[in-house]
Amino acid sequence: MKKRSLLIFSALTAIFFLFGTVVGQIPLPVIPGNDTTEIPPDVPSETPVPEWIQTQEAFQMMQTEIVQTQAAISATQTQAVWETTLEAFSAEQTRIAQTQAAIGATQTQAVVPTQKPTATPTKIPTSIPTKKPIPAGLKVDNSGRKIQSGSCYSGDLVIPDGITTIEDNAFFECNSLKSVVIPDSVTSIGNYAFWRCTGLQKINIPPKVTTIQHGTFSECSSLRTIQLSKNVISIDGYAFNKSGLTSIQIPDSVTSIGEDAFSFCENLQSVILSKNLIFFDERVFYHCSNLKYVTIPNGVNSIGESAFEFCTSLRSVTIPDSITYIGKDAFRSSGLTSVTIPGSVQSIEENTFYNCEDLTTVIIKNGVASISSNAFSPCKNLSSITIPNSVSYIEKYSIGRLILDTGKITVKTPKNSYADRWCHDNNSTYDPKYICANY
Repeated sequence: MKKRSLLIFSALTAIFFLFGTVVGQIPLPVIPGNDTTEIPPDVPSETPVPEWIQTQEAFQMMQTEIVQTQAAISATQTQAVWETTLEAFSAEQTRIAQTQAAIGATQTQAVVPTQKPTATPTKIPTSIPTKKPIPAGLKVDNSGRKIQSGSCYSGDLVIPDGITTIEDNAFFECNSLKSVVIPDSVTSIGNYAFWRCTGLQKINIPPKVTTIQHGTFSECSSLRTIQLSKNVISIDGYAFNKSGLTSIQIPDSVTSIGEDAFSFCENLQSVILSKNLIFFDERVFYHCSNLKYVTIPNGVNSIGESAFEFCTSLRSVTIPDSITYIGKDAFRSSGLTSVTIPGSVQSIEENTFYNCEDLTTVIIKNGVASISSNAFSPCKNLSSITIPNSVSYIEKYSIGRLILDTGKITVKTPKNSYADRWCHDNNSTYDPKYICANY
């Protein structure tokens, strides 16, 4: 028993020593048998405490000291952390307050004027601008920018600004339409847009429109005049076919005129063509029976088929040296009295001047190579034709008057040229049609 107690006591001593180094104040127990302390004689003696009870009490004291020490350490750490956090929080609050004060000072300086502001009276508008409504009768798409097919209006129409497109057939057969003002916002007027608007008398072409499209003003029989924008570059086929135009000036920006563009314009009397025109297609002025004056500018390279056919009032025309091709029937049944064909034209096609009853004089310049059938036949008043040495082929019935006409045509040719021989070979001995003359 004594040996076992000794072992327990040794273990507890080691534990005490370990925690004593932490706490620093835990007393080490006295080893039994080594106590030399004497009890004073005046202190009454007590019953000695058993060793195991002393050991248990010491262990409990040690546990209490350990708990207290841990609590003190924890409290110390918590206090330190709190103090540190509080200091940091206070510093952050101070920094925020300083920043806010600086911002406030800057704002105040920006707001405060350097001089006393003067009162400016508020202008009250006399009217509030509003979007112009779409006139009744006009059909527009969802964007409100395109006038669509099936539109019509009675009287004088002012198309609202903002419209960009007048679509194909937009006012087809709108006979009650009298005049139209098209805003500058419009960039395109579609094919047959005003076709058969027989009551239309006046209309403008805005500057952003560059093409008068196919049949745009076809059969507008009351339309007497129109001014084209200087930005128009082409006039498509049938653009003014059967319209009531009496005159037109085609701006120099136009380079081409399509087929039948002015055909059957029976009131058309004068035309000023673009100086930059390159070609005009077939039947451009077909059956313009009152057309009297037209000058084809130098630079045009071709005259289409039937271009001036049945222009019975056309007395003269100047064909420039730039022309290389004249289509068949180009001046058929026209009212020309004389014509000079430049040497730049390679061939005079069939029926080019067929049935020109008033044609009396024809001069063909050197460079032309051939004359096709009925080119100048029958021309009942033809009295003189000059054929150059360059001509190497002439159809048999290309030059002549009416079959029963007894009048003679003087054929002027260089001596011994192909044309000279042709004249003699085709001149009947019994009924001579030509007077073969040399120049």
